[in-house]
Amino acid sequence: MIQIPLITHPISHEEFYRDYLLPNRPCVLDRWITTGWVACNAWRSPSEPGGIKIQRLLSNAPSTKLCVADCSRLEFDAHPVVDMPMEDYLTYWHDFHDDSANETRVLYLKDWHYFR
Repeated sequence: MIQIPLITHPISHEEFYRDYLLPNRPCVLDRWITTGWVACNAWRSPSEPGGIKIQRLLSNAPSTKLCVADCSRLEFDAHPVVDMPMEDYLTYWHDFHDDSANETRVLYLKDWHYFR
């Protein structure tokens, strides 16, 4: 198993560039740097399904079609990708995280790039 380093204290831009960015080496940034990030405050919530404020995250473009991979299916050795209206994906998201719903599909909002 690959060990991914956790950066727990501030490092210089040069050190980050040399040790992680240039060699394309993954790392995890601790809260010392992520506390003020919008993504860590405005989009996350432990009380929301999946820990994400999905409605807020996708609120910039309510009529957008999302690029979604259906990971519960396989076609030609790949998961089929479909364009899905955001409203349909939000319904899926809430059903998937609701224990009483019968949602069995596993849909992945591909790369979270929902603008094509």
